[in-house]
This record gives sequence, structure tokens and C-alpha cells, in this order.
Amino acid sequence: MKKCLIFTTNKTKLENDIDSNNIVAIGVETGSEIVYNHKNWENKYYISDFDSVDNTLLKTILENEKNVIKTNDKVKDFSDGEEAIIFAINELKFQPKDITIYVDESGRPDHFINMVRVIYKYGCKMIGQNVIVNKIEANTKATFNKKYKYLSMFLFDDSTITTSGLEWNLEEKKYNIKEGTNLISNQIINEQATILSDSDMVVIRTNEKN
Repeated sequence: MKKCLIFTTNKTKLENDIDSNNIVAIGVETGSEIVYNHKNWENKYYISDFDSVDNTLLKTILENEKNVIKTNDKVKDFSDGEEAIIFAINELKFQPKDITIYVDESGRPDHFINMVRVIYKYGCKMIGQNVIVNKIEANTKATFNKKYKYLSMFLFDDSTITTSGLEWNLEEKKYNIKEGTNLISNQIINEQATILSDSDMVVIRTNEKN
């Protein structure tokens, strides 16, 4: 099954198991450099206003690539990253679970916070240099391994949560949306951890910065 990889930055640690024959890659802003430089990736798109892209690289992309979509840098309803997700879902017919967006979490914090909300909105996955963000659907037990040390839960609605395999576990613990501010910086101590919630949430896992 094909996967859609969206790159919003050229500061990206690629997963080792990427199969070039089974991906569609979308370059957004400086992430266009990653997509263009992978010559073995055949299915490529570029979606951006390109205001952060080096002029020489942009000229090369425009001259050599056919699937380039320039967004309006003055009037837009969504960020370029979200535009790419919408394109992947509506035009390329990907399911959100098959979309991964790569970001630079060390950049502007408002952009990163907004992208967390975008992950909640659509349900795709986000990967940074030391962070991975997933949406957990209500009443679906999610399992996580120890690849990332720290785990934080972010609520968007009142929730009852049960966890296992963490330093501090919960057993049908009820939170309202205003109280769920102490669910950060837990740690995965078993080979795997599980989370079950009766409402959708976002889980952010991180490691120490390299």
C-alpha cells in the first residue's frame, strides 16, 4: 500500500524502511529540497508559496518537475503544510492514516502548535527530529514502543483514560478539558505502553535533543 510523505523542512531524519516504489512525496517550502534530491522517488509533488525556498533550487524545480502547485502567499485559508494534507486526501485519495508529515520542531513554536492541531483534525502522523505526534481515536487502544522516551497526552474534550507500561499509569481516570494539563512528560518503562481513552486525543512522544 502506498504511503504519502509530506516534507515541510530539509532538516529531516528519514525512516530507514522507506520503499521508494510505494511512496508519493510532497515537498513544502524547504522540504522541496529533500523531495527533489531523491532522484529515485518517481511520484513527486510540490505545494507551497515557496517564499522560503532558495531561488536557484526553485528555478531548478520549476524547470525540471511537472507537478508544481504554487499557493497564494497573500490570501490563503490554510498553512502550506495543511494545504499539502488536503491535496493528499482530496486529490491523491490517501487515507489520513497513510500520510506522514515531516516538520522542524525547532522552528517557530506557533507553527508547531498549529500542526499539532492539524494532526488532531485529520488524523495523520507528524515526525520531527526528536518528536513524533499521533492522534488516538476514541475507544481504540493505542500501543507505543520505547523508541521515544517521553510521552505526553493532549486532550481536546472531556476524557476517561486508562494506560499501562508508563512510569505513572492511569486507571479510568476522568479529566475535563480544563484539568488535562498534567498529562505531560510521562515515560515508557515497559517494552510497550498502551493508552485507551473515550475521546480523541493527541499523543506527543519525544527524546532528548541530540
